[in-house]
Amino acid sequence: MPCSLTLLVPQLLWPEPQDAQAWESLPAPALERLLARGQLLRQESRAWEDALLDCLSEPERSPARLRRSGEADSPSELDGCWLCADPVHLKFHHERVVLADSSAFPLASEESAALIDALNREFGDLGRFEAPHPQRWYLQLNTALDYTAPPLSAVTGRTLEFPENGDASRVKRWLNEIQMFLHAHPVNQARETRGQPPVNSLWLWGGETGVRPRFSPEENRGLTPVFCGLSPVFSGIWSNQPLAIGLARAANIPQHPDAIDLGNVLAKAAPGSHHLVVLDSLLMPALYEDSTGWREALLALEARWFAPLAAGKARATLIAPTRYGLLRCDWEPLARCKFWRRPQPLAALARSLAQ
Repeated sequence: MPCSLTLLVPQLLWPEPQDAQAWESLPAPALERLLARGQLLRQESRAWEDALLDCLSEPERSPARLRRSGEADSPSELDGCWLCADPVHLKFHHERVVLADSSAFPLASEESAALIDALNREFGDLGRFEAPHPQRWYLQLNTALDYTAPPLSAVTGRTLEFPENGDASRVKRWLNEIQMFLHAHPVNQARETRGQPPVNSLWLWGGETGVRPRFSPEENRGLTPVFCGLSPVFSGIWSNQPLAIGLARAANIPQHPDAIDLGNVLAKAAPGSHHLVVLDSLLMPALYEDSTGWREALLALEARWFAPLAAGKARATLIAPTRYGLLRCDWEPLARCKFWRRPQPLAALARSLAQ
């Protein structure tokens, strides 16, 4: 029996359905066939991080602790309550505040270390800040917090809307103080002098997220385990994302580096095994409205993944968090024979989903 795959592909569809520059003459015939001849379903939107957690029934529901445990320097055990405390730049744009995460601008390790050291000296009453990577910061809280915020990917490039739940007002006071402190820090003053965006705030997210969603028997019937609260026994998780690595460690699933192409995974996959592959190359171009970068990334996925999948014998479930909802497409090799399901251009699919 051939192996089967779950492919998690954030931002599979360009978020602007009428953007002719992004969609024009986009050659993705294999992906269009997969979506047309597979079993395509749509559910309510959710961030790719949440979709990743829903792929497994691992009881750990703290994205911050999971992501921290996936970092290169992670200890074997992480105690206490954690939040992701990612460095961001807030800017005014057309009379609104827009958030940009640090992946959109350079932040040196030395700058990150200096800011973290200063935060720990000034805000030790909150907990301990850590920065295993310049773009990924964490806060180990001194006391538990009732606070839920969307993942960074769900707010990047968008108008800032602060959560209103639990201890949100308390967190907002923290952030106001942190913003004033960061504004005056020499690292940020030097960055502004060089014309670089200052790290003028943090985005705190990733605490305990509670019980995973459950779906009705009708929704569960005939579906692979993703979305229905059950879990396949994954033989491997392929990703360089710390959240995915931490999830693999928590569930005792072998973790592999970022997959190169479908052939690379199939060559290493045992017959009958099931692998989760995170393909996130479309994420940042979509978040920062880089239509050229998004097209290039999609064409690479078409050549390395979708074309060989449509022509091969592997069974796959495609999970695609998009602005049009969370799309899921179950693909069986025999679906190639469903010639009556005529593919449509991705642009047409996006426009129909946006209605």
